[in-house]
Amino acid sequence: SSSGFIGKTDDRSTGKIDGYRTFGGAMPVAFAHRDASTGEGDQCRAYCTVLSGAACMRTTALRLAKAVIPASLRSRLRRSAMLRSCVRRWLSGVRSMPLPPGDLTFYFDGYRHASYELHGAVELEERDSVDRLLETHRWRSFWDVGANIGYWSLYLTARLGRELSVRAFEPDEENLVLLRMNADRNHLPWVVRPVGVSDRVGAALFNRDTESGATGSLESGHQWITRNFGMQTTGCEIPLTTIDHEVADGAIAPEMMKIDVEGHE
Repeated sequence: SSSGFIGKTDDRSTGKIDGYRTFGGAMPVAFAHRDASTGEGDQCRAYCTVLSGAACMRTTALRLAKAVIPASLRSRLRRSAMLRSCVRRWLSGVRSMPLPPGDLTFYFDGYRHASYELHGAVELEERDSVDRLLETHRWRSFWDVGANIGYWSLYLTARLGRELSVRAFEPDEENLVLLRMNADRNHLPWVVRPVGVSDRVGAALFNRDTESGATGSLESGHQWITRNFGMQTTGCEIPLTTIDHEVADGAIAPEMMKIDVEGHE
């Protein structure tokens, strides 16, 4: 079978896992996802989320809705302010999932970052590319430009170890709360910079994505939430820095850098 079921967060079984398991007819208690089988032991990447009964109900409902409701209708429903308000009340709140290998936990908001609870594993192609690089590179310093809530910083820390030096840049105030939570609750000495990275030091208007927190940009024409939700971004002034300025100011220079700044690259 191409699917399997697990109930442990430290499972290292091989084969594709993408499903849920029930115990004694109860609600599903575990979801797990993996992109591919890559061997045995720690080299097998099983991305697992052990969920409470309430979380399982949320995830099951989200998956059923995605499977049953046509994409065109889902697009129209996303534009309903009343429906978004109801879904926000239902899903909002800090959730967590283990991030193997290692003992790290990833924290996210159930509404703004629903894809993590729905899918467990995200950005699989990008993660495969990074994993291939890790076969020949062992970076000691990582800069996360456009860190969002810290998924990539945490992923590389899980792969390279807690000694990895991380400098994370994120100007969105709501994202910063969870970014710092991911560092603090995992006892990681990340340097979190609440600034935007650009080609000059100073200040600029930042267009906040108040719906998902994922598409805020210094570029005025980048309106993802307008196209998908019929909403407008919220403008706010943020401080700017540059890579050269940070290094000149004493930061450890990056050996690896991820830049995801929604068109401002």
